[in-house]
Amino acid sequence: MGAPLDQATKLTERIIDECQKIKGLGPRDLIKGDEFGLPRLIPDGNGQTVQINKAIDEQISEVARVLMQARGANTKNVRDEEWRLWVRSAIGPALMQIQSSETREVAAAGVVSRVDAELDVLLSGLPACEYAFGTTLFASSDMARFTIGPVVFERREDWLSRKLADGSISQIMYRRILRAWSGARLPRRKETIDHLRERGILETLGPCPVVCTVQVVGHSAEAGRELALSATRLGLTCISLIWDRPSRVLDGFNLRYDRGMYRESTLRFVPGKFALPGSRIRGRKHGPHMSSGDWATELATHSAFFTASAEVIEYLLSADGQVTRPLLMNALLQSLLWFYEGCREENDLLAIVNFAAALDALGGGKKAKAILQVLEARVGVLASSPVYAGGPTLKGVIDTIYSDGRSRAIHGTSDKIGHDWTQTRGIAEVLARHALFASIEWVGANPRVSDDPELLKK
Repeated sequence: MGAPLDQATKLTERIIDECQKIKGLGPRDLIKGDEFGLPRLIPDGNGQTVQINKAIDEQISEVARVLMQARGANTKNVRDEEWRLWVRSAIGPALMQIQSSETREVAAAGVVSRVDAELDVLLSGLPACEYAFGTTLFASSDMARFTIGPVVFERREDWLSRKLADGSISQIMYRRILRAWSGARLPRRKETIDHLRERGILETLGPCPVVCTVQVVGHSAEAGRELALSATRLGLTCISLIWDRPSRVLDGFNLRYDRGMYRESTLRFVPGKFALPGSRIRGRKHGPHMSSGDWATELATHSAFFTASAEVIEYLLSADGQVTRPLLMNALLQSLLWFYEGCREENDLLAIVNFAAALDALGGGKKAKAILQVLEARVGVLASSPVYAGGPTLKGVIDTIYSDGRSRAIHGTSDKIGHDWTQTRGIAEVLARHALFASIEWVGANPRVSDDPELLKK
């Protein structure tokens, strides 16, 4: 890190110079001409804050960028803005420790050294966190707790009991939340920390009957939140892949964080005619009807599939990427991400782009020929086979999906924007679903296969 630290030291020298320039200036002088309009403050390490100007703040941001660049992959578990806030919090106390006898160069080097040491502490002390999200799932009131790797699905009452048992909530919170879920009106409570936490739980979970929790280790708060959300969405996607049309199932699997069932309304006017507003419901209250026993049977029947699904999610959440088969997991992960987006996408052509990308990820990015190889190897369908009785061949459909649908759309050369892509979208989803499910299941059934995504085509 020699060169980057030298660069950070030079930047810090400018910060020290600027600090000397603003000595004695009042708060209003420090924000004069600053479009931010509010005082820029950094902590001094003694419970107080120090006001700085725009120039110093920008130099601190540049120091943060250089220090992050110097650490490379070690900072992938922290988001850029969080890292900048870490540096801002550390540099104030470090500046306060400068001795009057020190030269500008020595003082700057000392500041960088202290900031760098504080960053080491923060990185090494990232806590294990459990993130919880409310979701709809099956139309079942007796669903037993189940897991897909680090992703846990359980009834909200069971989750609440678990939080009481591990000390996360108090007895009073437990009783009041249960009362709220039963539809009772809660008596007002003083604005205490417990009240704020109670309200946070009720607002976050809302009416959702299921809580999905994800354990994240070795990531900052914001990075952990993003990864936990992705893991939850992938968990729902893996469940939906049991059905032939996952998008319809996902219509009923909705995180409160994302969306739920809602009504779309439109106004249509025809000259000389009276027209009523049109509306339709988007989404569903819940997924398919499924008893706890039937779902346990599905989990057992497709154990290889869910074992590999768990492996993919564990790879996503891994702080260092050191998992057993990272290359295979990376291919499956990217395919799942694209597939999820395709299922959620409302525009048919863009959904096709996403489903084609899901297939492309399985084929190693080697276009239509590789996609056909995956379908033949994993699904057992030949390129010359019709996709349905009297229909086009698989090769013809893949060419349409990949060339007309994906490539021309993303390169801006499509001449079929606005055409009806409904049928092609349906076929693209079914093919992507078959390829993805079969690939994940094959990986799960062959835990000792070498870490080579090319094997998905053989």
